[in-house]
Amino acid sequence: MSSLSPLLNAQKATVRFRLWGPTRILDFAAKKVLLQAHHTVGISSNMRGPVMLPTRITRSPHVNKRARDQFEIRLHSRFVSVNSETEDLAKQFFSLVEKGLPPGVGMRAQITTLFDGSDLYDAPSSTVQFSLESNNTEEALPAQ
Repeated sequence: MSSLSPLLNAQKATVRFRLWGPTRILDFAAKKVLLQAHHTVGISSNMRGPVMLPTRITRSPHVNKRARDQFEIRLHSRFVSVNSETEDLAKQFFSLVEKGLPPGVGMRAQITTLFDGSDLYDAPSSTVQFSLESNNTEEALPAQ
């Protein structure tokens, strides 16, 4: 066994936040995720974020109808990456994060697990991915 093979068993969890509304709520949620990751046992200190992603702008709802008004929707996003030791710990961490999200913040989480063969040089590592999604925007949007 190579001394590098335990590194391939590490798990990388990726969280992407979405927000409709003021960016202060999104920044608060991203910092809260990093604090929870810092205080959770088994989450490594190799964390990145929050990284500001580009804002998307919808120019018009209809392409060829000039008589209609032009609408603009801004979608602010942040990207946070956290490493975990086990898959169960990563799922537990994301359930904690989902419960603590403020209204108006949606979360998409992707957990990637790397498995290795018997030796670093024998078999390439394989990847298993699944996604979790949470959307708390119904509570923040006014009733129509």
